[in-house]
Amino acid sequence: MNRDFAEMLKALAAESVEFLVVGAYAVAGHGVPRATGDIDLWVRPISDNAARLWRALERFGAPRSRVSPESFTQPDVVY
Repeated sequence: MNRDFAEMLKALAAESVEFLVVGAYAVAGHGVPRATGDIDLWVRPISDNAARLWRALERFGAPRSRVSPESFTQPDVVY
């Protein structure tokens, strides 16, 4: 796994963010490897989880200038 992806997952876990790995990495976890350049995550879109996600993004060092914690309470936000 890409080092940045692993660090992001560690940040999410450290902040107790409720999330799922989906997409190619999830499929690979079931024994069907697929080449991909990104990682897809679903994050539960509720206020307290959004606050934890915001802290995880800060911990990881991700850019946050175009989003707010409230952005992550919307069900169709792609970041």
